[in-house]
Amino acid sequence: MKSGFLFVCRHPSDPLLIKVGYTTGTIKKALERINTNASKEAGQIVKDTGKDWKVSKKIKVDDPSYAKSAFWDASSQHALRGNFDVSRMADEEVDMCLNEAQKARRKVETKPKRDKNWMLQQLEGTGIKLIGNYRGLITRVEFEYPDGERFVEVPARLVQMLNRLREETE
Repeated sequence: MKSGFLFVCRHPSDPLLIKVGYTTGTIKKALERINTNASKEAGQIVKDTGKDWKVSKKIKVDDPSYAKSAFWDASSQHALRGNFDVSRMADEEVDMCLNEAQKARRKVETKPKRDKNWMLQQLEGTGIKLIGNYRGLITRVEFEYPDGERFVEVPARLVQMLNRLREETE
């Protein structure tokens, strides 16, 4: 994820016409692409009118692509998002959408750390001890029962069995 800009362009032919763009580079280069790409609706408007889009508002964001999605999610046109290149929107709504985009943060789900400390927590109350070196969930490790008997098992499988036993006793 690279930071960049979310920006809104207005076209001189219509004061409500907008094009929302984002870039991790310069806004100038992104605007140049918008104005010259006649295969997109925004570029076709430039070709038809002879007038370029102008940046009217811009914000710095941590995740430009996600910020653009958040902008459209906040808009009254959220159901249509992705179905158009340009749209019509008043300044008040643009400001509100930019504010939401500025606040938007992608939720990063982190997996719980399944390290040695986690394994020892799973063994708490069972009397089973970790004897060998813990090298992850799927690498066999030596354990010891409370009576001293030793066994080798894949930690993930052992935790699964212990969880089943806990469920049965509840």
